[in-house]
Amino acid sequence: MLMFVQKFIVGLVPTNCYLVACEETRDGLIIDPGHMKGEEKEVLHEAVEHHFKIQYILNTHGHPDHTSGNREIKHETNARIMVHEADKEWLTNAFELFADMVNADRNASMIRSPLSCTKCHTPNTELEKYAIQGMIVMHCKKCGFAPEIWISPPADIFLKDGDTFLLGNLQFKVLHTPGHSEGGICLYCEAEKTLFSGDTLFKGSVGRYDLPIGGSQEKLLQSIKSKLLVLPDETVVYPGHGEQTTIGEEREYNVFLKD
Repeated sequence: MLMFVQKFIVGLVPTNCYLVACEETRDGLIIDPGHMKGEEKEVLHEAVEHHFKIQYILNTHGHPDHTSGNREIKHETNARIMVHEADKEWLTNAFELFADMVNADRNASMIRSPLSCTKCHTPNTELEKYAIQGMIVMHCKKCGFAPEIWISPPADIFLKDGDTFLLGNLQFKVLHTPGHSEGGICLYCEAEKTLFSGDTLFKGSVGRYDLPIGGSQEKLLQSIKSKLLVLPDETVVYPGHGEQTTIGEEREYNVFLKD
């Protein structure tokens, strides 16, 4: 095995951030560095402890719970940020896109608001949203909670379906899997039988497809069935939230994937 993988649970959602590296060359990659006030320091400390050189920051999609640590990680490592070209606007214009989500949600029959308070779950009508010094602040008028969401720098590399890149002696392939967001991707390493699935596929579940921007049940299920379920059963899946699983387990037991 050439691949080092360590999971960090960050933020309020919470989100899985992964430190990935080639054990032979010590080249490193950080996947989905969402954070809340300094949690990225733990990830960077682990990279230093293992003598990893962080080459890339990869966002499986552009939602801020997966990207708000980009700024600090890039500042400390000068790593290049990678995202699918369809989600590039989320990195730098998250505030405007959040506002569009709220406006769309007011006229939609959704189970829960995509912007409800993460502490008391008050609907978005009670949230005050404003931008200040590179941050989005979502202040809840009911409970007073005000998390700071850092806006990411722009991406350095725009990805598309089928792209490959090397991390030391590890080769990764980009699988475009829209449905949770337009630019959602999974990252597959065939040699290591490893898949980083972002918010496309979870253990026993799938990503949300009811979001006003980029959400599509049809696209998401088609993405999973055509791009992921064709992978070997023993492929280990590291999702954007929750516990790891395998392709074989999800093919057999995931009720969302049954016809």
